[in-house]
Amino acid sequence: MFNFALNDGYVLLRIICGLFFIPHLWSKITGREQLRPIYTAMGLKPENAWITFSIACEVILAPCLILGIFTHFAAAIAAIFLLVAALLTFKVSKKWLWPIGGMEYPFFWALCCAIVALNPH
Repeated sequence: MFNFALNDGYVLLRIICGLFFIPHLWSKITGREQLRPIYTAMGLKPENAWITFSIACEVILAPCLILGIFTHFAAAIAAIFLLVAALLTFKVSKKWLWPIGGMEYPFFWALCCAIVALNPH
């Protein structure tokens, strides 16, 4: 816990995975209304409940990953959370590339979180 050895690639990846949740968390909090049609298209109803759930997940997962609290568990949950986001994104967009609305970004971060979860540290 509280391992900040930045010369350790796994520690650095763990911290980065946590930090990358922060802008997404902020955008969900500030852009809640813009998320409703997206969550509707993904089949996540009631939208407000799912938006609140995703915000709660990110509020918990970000500091756990950044600080190294329950690291393996938090990283595994984050990997599942992001994999589901990637699959739901693909369900709606049918695209891979993130700049055109595809699933590439959440899938990449799901893999990164899975690597952190599987790290034997």
